[in-house]
Amino acid sequence: MQGSLTNCTQFDVEFAKQLLYNRVQRKAVMKLATKTITVRVDEDTKKQAEVILDDIGINVTGLINACLKAVVREKRVPFALVSSEYEFQQMVIAKLEESEAVANDQSAKRYTHDEIFTPLRDKYGYEV
Repeated sequence: MQGSLTNCTQFDVEFAKQLLYNRVQRKAVMKLATKTITVRVDEDTKKQAEVILDDIGINVTGLINACLKAVVREKRVPFALVSSEYEFQQMVIAKLEESEAVANDQSAKRYTHDEIFTPLRDKYGYEV
C-alpha cells in the first residue's frame, strides 16, 4: 500500500520525526525572536530609498534585517559612516600638517588661530 509506514525503516521514521520537530522548533524560535523596531525617517527619504531598494529587489525591512545581522556578525557597522565630523577631522589634519611645514620652513605661510578655526566654526558650527 503506497504511503503506508509499514515499508519504512526505523531510520526513515526517525528522520521524518526529526524533520517535523526541526520545522516546529524553527517556527517557534522565529516567533519568539522577532521584535518590531519603529524608525522615524522623513517621508522623502523613505520614498527615495524604497524606489532604490525595489530596483535591488529588497524592501526596507529586509535591508534593516540584513544590516543588523551584518553588525552582529562583523561586530561593527558594515559600511563607512561619512559625515561633516569626518570632513572636520580631515580639515584639522590638513591644517596640522601644514603647521608642521611652517615649523620646519620659515618661508611657509603662517596662520593665526582665527585664520585656522574661524572657517571650521563657520562651516561646521564647532566652537574651538
